[in-house]
Amino acid sequence: MTKRLTPEEEELRERMREVQAYGDAIRNFYAEHPNLHDDFPDQWVAVYGETVLNSEDFDELLDEMDRQGLPRGQTFVRFVGREPEIYVFQHEPLGLAAG
Repeated sequence: MTKRLTPEEEELRERMREVQAYGDAIRNFYAEHPNLHDDFPDQWVAVYGETVLNSEDFDELLDEMDRQGLPRGQTFVRFVGREPEIYVFQHEPLGLAAG
């Protein structure tokens, strides 16, 4: 016999599906576009499932997402600059913080 889920459990399950779909969109995007800066220089990009949209204007991108029915909360959106971004992280060992 299968246990019936409460409304809260159903909502949590749906949220988990949404997070999974969002993560899948991000992975697919980077797998399909290893050279982001060549493919979409100085453009906003939106990815949902297999759908990839791009525009130089953020509001135009959102409008196109709405026209195509892409859910804003589950669509991966980012700006791709002409040059790759460089991140520098500094690790501070625990207990040795300057004070």
